[in-house]
Amino acid sequence: YLTQNGLLYERDPILVRPFLTDGPFTRDLGEESPGNIGLFIGLRMVESYTNQKKETDVKTIMRMSPKEIFSESRYKPK
Repeated sequence: YLTQNGLLYERDPILVRPFLTDGPFTRDLGEESPGNIGLFIGLRMVESYTNQKKETDVKTIMRMSPKEIFSESRYKPK
């Protein structure tokens, strides 16, 4: 949903707020989705990246662009 709708790298707070707020669900994704799903997905992408590049430290990851982490992580949700 995020990539199909061009939201993965969006910075507009109004557009990303639904994915980064607490709640029983994420409004745009329906009642079956968890709240704060953006944080969850971001964490899974970084975990996938570190599984691919075990030698990478936190300082290096913090300096990387989100696009680089996403493309090199090969993250594929189940």
